[in-house]
Amino acid sequence: MRERLAAVDGLRGLAILMVTLHHLGGLWQSDLGAAAPFLRFGRWGVGLFFAVSGFCLYYQVARKWHRGEAAASWRQFAARRATRILPAYSVAVVVWLFIWHGHYQWPLSIGTWEGWQRNLLTHLTFTHTLFPSTFYSLHPVFWSLGTEVHFYLVFPLLAVLCWRWPWVFVAGAFALAGGIWWAGGPYPETLSPPSPFYLEQSVFGRLAEFATGMLVARVVACREGRPLSPRPLAGLWAVGIGGLLAGSLSPWWAGYAALAVAPAWGALILAAVSTPRRNPLLCPVLLWLGVASYSIYLHNYAFYLLPRHLPLPVWFGLSFALVLAVGAIAHYGIERPALEWRSRHRALAMGRPPQFGSENVECRGPA
Repeated sequence: MRERLAAVDGLRGLAILMVTLHHLGGLWQSDLGAAAPFLRFGRWGVGLFFAVSGFCLYYQVARKWHRGEAAASWRQFAARRATRILPAYSVAVVVWLFIWHGHYQWPLSIGTWEGWQRNLLTHLTFTHTLFPSTFYSLHPVFWSLGTEVHFYLVFPLLAVLCWRWPWVFVAGAFALAGGIWWAGGPYPETLSPPSPFYLEQSVFGRLAEFATGMLVARVVACREGRPLSPRPLAGLWAVGIGGLLAGSLSPWWAGYAALAVAPAWGALILAAVSTPRRNPLLCPVLLWLGVASYSIYLHNYAFYLLPRHLPLPVWFGLSFALVLAVGAIAHYGIERPALEWRSRHRALAMGRPPQFGSENVECRGPA
């Protein structure tokens, strides 16, 4: 099963491609013609990240509970999550604090020294998504890290609900998220969104995607050793790929795409981990992108450092290469050493040789 779970990294690679192309295309929508909708739909790659996060976090818990074993304690869970996200994120916050303020003056400007202090404090405590003045003020992608950490805080409760009443839990998650998106109105196209937008991008507004991933994890854990037959597997791939394509449809439903596409993310995850051979997500390029996706995501706006007067194809090529290069430097220089330290520490504590990478399913991507 561990080899099949490697496809989860392929899903992360797909998600980071979607997000990066969306961000690159955001500056040139008027010049992209027919390609613009396909770049805009990449915004839903964050939803795929949330679904994968729910799957990864819950799979180990559900597998142990299915076997009648005790899952990791809240203290162990919190320590693993902190080691996983804090080193690379903390460095990124400091780096982008200086980049945006010193060069670009983002629409919600950092401004005074008090503004620096406020942004640094709220971002390092993951409370920046709770205030309009700091939601997008430092780096546009950091909002999702705040929401992700808030998912960690409520995860023990979500885990129990999903185990005892899985379908009721998922239905409730969709109802809650749907109500919030309905109240918030259309998805905003600017980086100065109205107040309801902050609730839409909170734990409550993105719960449908996360809960879908958790439900798939429960199904996979309880079916371990029982592969799916070819026909249902083909249906899952069809639903998952259909969800990817649906994001490029007309914008009238864009505000609800997070809900409409969430079942497709679940189908795609289930298909990915249930396909033993000829799995397209096991492409080496996608696997590498998935492993490094967290660092690539944290520095996804590195292309702003390039001059925009370059020809569009040249700018796109250089920008994409720059994002990958900066992400690779952060991954191998900060993120990976932190993970290796954790692996060595845990192995020595358990009296065994360290084996970095032996727990593929334990969220190596942005979640």
